[in-house]
Amino acid sequence: MIDLYGIVSIPFLKKSAFTGSFRKMRYRLEKVAVEDEERLKGTFWWRDVCWEKVLNDEKHSADFSFDKEGLEKAVDWLNQAYEKENKPEE
Repeated sequence: MIDLYGIVSIPFLKKSAFTGSFRKMRYRLEKVAVEDEERLKGTFWWRDVCWEKVLNDEKHSADFSFDKEGLEKAVDWLNQAYEKENKPEE
């Protein structure tokens, strides 16, 4: 489970993107401008390559509010994506 509490914060994301990994999942959180509004963009991919090398069609992204609640929702979204991909066979 991805838990970024105490590791990444909104003040950090104002200055820099954050990249990380959890098992086979790679991800990136960054501040973006959407229609003159600051948003938090979360992106994940499954290949074992860095952000610069992964193909755009392999990236999965979503936007969230650029605040603490948006950061929590982004982490929840990443965890849900991981669980969906790694669901045990029934």
